[in-house]
Amino acid sequence: MNNRSSNTGGTIGFIFGFLTVFSILGLGVVTGCSQIRQWTVKQRYTSGGGVADFVWDKHCEKNPNICRKLAAKKKRPAVTWNATSLPVTTDRKGKVSSKNNRCIGNPYAEPASETFGVPLALIECVHYAESRCRSDSNVRGKYVAWNAVLNLKKPTKQRHALRAIADHLGIPETELRSNRVGAMGPFQFLPSGWVGSGVDADGDGKVNPYALGDSTFAAANHLMKAKAKTGSWEGAVWKRNPKQSYVDRIMACAGL
Repeated sequence: MNNRSSNTGGTIGFIFGFLTVFSILGLGVVTGCSQIRQWTVKQRYTSGGGVADFVWDKHCEKNPNICRKLAAKKKRPAVTWNATSLPVTTDRKGKVSSKNNRCIGNPYAEPASETFGVPLALIECVHYAESRCRSDSNVRGKYVAWNAVLNLKKPTKQRHALRAIADHLGIPETELRSNRVGAMGPFQFLPSGWVGSGVDADGDGKVNPYALGDSTFAAANHLMKAKAKTGSWEGAVWKRNPKQSYVDRIMACAGL
């Protein structure tokens, strides 16, 4: 009888001890997750003007160590800007107006045409189609580009490009403005397209998507490279905007 009581007491003691240890370990795990989560949230706001580099989600609760490693790897990408040798075109003045669905008077259009071998009419027609001849660098769009690119299929790619552009211009990402899908400037470049084609045409040391000169030269640069890949100006325009109605309108406007 005493042995049975002793065994029962031992079993109860073992179970109690096991539950105690399990509870302590469990609290430790929860505490660890909490600490990692706090660390991650803190890291989200250490750069980029308060814009999150890494967002904690429900999967991180189950795999906190993996998420911590992922968060640590979220670094700003290095971007090599287009280094095309260009004649300095600083202080070009001119009043841009529209005529027959083309933008006339852009002082950068002709030198961009000559530099990249793109028909002048094509540049003028694209300018009209994209922004109706907008040329004021202060007009930047009414949407925050960082949020607007979420409407695209690959927003992460566009956000990386936005970070690179913001870093280059020395401003927070949240100050970049665009249309409702993230396109910027007189020629309405998506961020990734700007990183791939942008040039400093006005000689101010910045590759600025809102500057008329930079945007005009970048558009010509993009069209030239797209033609080299597709073999035709029609294909180049398609690369810019893969809608047949857009392509037909531009080609008819430019007489190509």
